[in-house]
Amino acid sequence: MDPVVIGLRGIIFMLVLLLCGVHIALSLGVSGLLGSIALNGIEATIWQSTSLSYNIVAAQDMVTLPLFIFMGILAGVMKPK
Repeated sequence: MDPVVIGLRGIIFMLVLLLCGVHIALSLGVSGLLGSIALNGIEATIWQSTSLSYNIVAAQDMVTLPLFIFMGILAGVMKPK
């Protein structure tokens, strides 16, 4: 099947999920995974999703993200009186 047709079907499927009340992250993830399965196959999609997610989380730039969130929590809790 043509990748453009798969993309258009994925967008329509995502919009239907959003209109049904599904959360944005879940609807984006499900439509993206189904589109990747349709284009690449199940084995390539599983390999790609696992290795890509590990490489993003293991990046050295992402180390500061939890500390930045923690700093924001502390700044919100420790308001001056």
